[in-house]
Amino acid sequence: MNQSNVPHSEVGLRLTICKEFLTDEKKPIEELYGSWMRRIGGKLIEFEEFEYWYRRFQNNQFDLGYDTSLDEKENPEIESKIDKVENLDSETENVAVIPKETISEIQNAMSSEASEAIIEKEVPLNAQKNIECKIDEAEESVDGEEETPVLVVEEKCGTDMTAVIPDEIAPAVHKNTDYRFDVQNVSAIFQELINEKVFDFISLNFDTNYTLQLGDFYAFWQKSYTSPFLPEKQDVVWTLHYGGIKVQTVDPEKSVIDHLWFVLKNPNIKLKLIRICASKTKLLEKYEEVDYMLQSMFDSFDHQIPITQVFTYNLLAKTNHSLLKRVKPGTLEFIDLNNPYRYQELEETVKLDQWKQAIRICSTTPTSVTFDDVSHCTFFSLAMEEVTPEDVVRVRDVRFSPDSVLCQKLLQTFEIVKIILVTGRALTPIFKARPGPEGPLCPENYPEFQKIEKNNSQNLCFRVILTSSTVVRVFEAFNTILINFQC
Repeated sequence: MNQSNVPHSEVGLRLTICKEFLTDEKKPIEELYGSWMRRIGGKLIEFEEFEYWYRRFQNNQFDLGYDTSLDEKENPEIESKIDKVENLDSETENVAVIPKETISEIQNAMSSEASEAIIEKEVPLNAQKNIECKIDEAEESVDGEEETPVLVVEEKCGTDMTAVIPDEIAPAVHKNTDYRFDVQNVSAIFQELINEKVFDFISLNFDTNYTLQLGDFYAFWQKSYTSPFLPEKQDVVWTLHYGGIKVQTVDPEKSVIDHLWFVLKNPNIKLKLIRICASKTKLLEKYEEVDYMLQSMFDSFDHQIPITQVFTYNLLAKTNHSLLKRVKPGTLEFIDLNNPYRYQELEETVKLDQWKQAIRICSTTPTSVTFDDVSHCTFFSLAMEEVTPEDVVRVRDVRFSPDSVLCQKLLQTFEIVKIILVTGRALTPIFKARPGPEGPLCPENYPEFQKIEKNNSQNLCFRVILTSSTVVRVFEAFNTILINFQC
């Protein structure tokens, strides 16, 4: 079986594009791109990359594990993927039509039931090696069980919350960095303002898209050009704006972090909320470098900051860990860590006192967190690697037993609570039951969800439903579960 350096998450993404191509190849490619984004739940790649792979499939090239970096090595004159796409497009007229048998094989390859068969059975044309590569690199843990269950708990009048799996759930490799922060890089007027008003700031919102907000105070970095009407003489100029003041800066990424560092290094600062977002935009060309700067910044502090709520977006797991370590124990109540581009390894983070003391923990990013890591919370909403029926029963027994204080609060608030198990199979009602006047129900046919608790006249309804993967919008190659419990 061919080996490839392409991450299996990338291969899975290409597989969804292949499925879109095989579903309706007669549609305009722009329309297919739009329907593909709606199906997977977001714009995970640009149109040009979608078109690149679409043209490859159209050209009978189903090598899903193909390393695109080889394009330039094999064809130095081709400068980009778009040029490659154009070459493929021009050759399409002479390409033989894909046999129906091939299409059928590839479509079967995309279903969870066919995964084992694909490994043992030959597939016609180039699809053979490529789908084998995809199945092989999607980790041996798949083993024909490519269901992607999602467990949802919703209120009676609420709306189902389903998972949108990000395009990359492979562990990120973090570099060791040691950035130096210098107060000389922070403007004197900014320093004076922060030192004077540090006790007035109750929230900090920072975006690596060059914005920093402290309460009502707002600072931003703006790019301009010295000669906008003479492109050949253009020079980029970055300017820091705040309170009507403009300060020119050379390195915007470093300037952004330096000013954030100056704010947080003040030992007198106390925040109800800190929100740090690493936006992925065209302006931010040094995305990962800025993330490493943030980690180095947090590690440089020798004091801890009273913070009630922490929200991060797109930060690496180690950067989140460094941030939580800087929070003063006993002050943190709410943690929300989200990174749609990377799997979050939180084995060390869950050992922190800050984590153990938080009463609300959320993340839509697949994590290594287990039920035991959030058993102390009154609310948690997490995407977990794996959840077994035994886990569900254990959590139910702890959180929904009549003697549980949390359950008492729940029963006072909601009449009905539903637990829904969503997988990649067809819509099939499995189990629905309500406790009767005689007491708790224990259906013998469903031991993994056998016990339904009853308290006074209030009812709890536990329901297990299998529904279509198109509703959940998840990649079938990964076993990820979204858990939502609210009490």
